[in-house]
Amino acid sequence: MSGWVAETYERSRRLPGYRATLDQQGASGPGDVAFAGDAATVADQLRRLVDAGATELVAMPFGFDQDHRRTLELLGDLSGPG
Repeated sequence: MSGWVAETYERSRRLPGYRATLDQQGASGPGDVAFAGDAATVADQLRRLVDAGATELVAMPFGFDQDHRRTLELLGDLSGPG
């Protein structure tokens, strides 16, 4: 999946603000920071970010419409109340 993300979002890695964020993470491109998998796998990946001190997240669901819906539902469930 990261290969598809890297190819699809190749141009974004050249945007200065995004490039700076990737550099801070030691990532060469979007494929290095994409989360993919079933709900439990993605939730675990997101929890690791929180455990590492992340306080903000910008999510961009990809895939088919049903994938978008499932991703948004998962993010809503994980964000908790308020």
